Amino acid sequence: MRLARYVIPALAEGRIARVWLGLEAETADAMPIIGDVPGVENAYVVGSAHSGYTSGPFMGKIIAQHILGGLPEMPLFDPGRLLDTQPADEER
Repeated sequence: MRLARYVIPALAEGRIARVWLGLEAETADAMPIIGDVPGVENAYVVGSAHSGYTSGPFMGKIIAQHILGGLPEMPLFDPGRLLDTQPADEER
């Protein structure tokens, strides 16, 4: 609000009726995750996407296609890609 008041001084006279906080998460490769939660049967995840207002409906379509057993239009966002699948180094 301080920045907004700096840009538009008249805002100092207004009252805040409500505030919405949009949190963002980001994966290591900056791509969303859409698909099965690895190792958890019948659990799915959709997240870590920028511009959720824009991409949210399409991401919902992708996960719905997957859950219904179809091949998603863009099966690019498997959460498993972010997991370390290499065997643990015993000397670490």
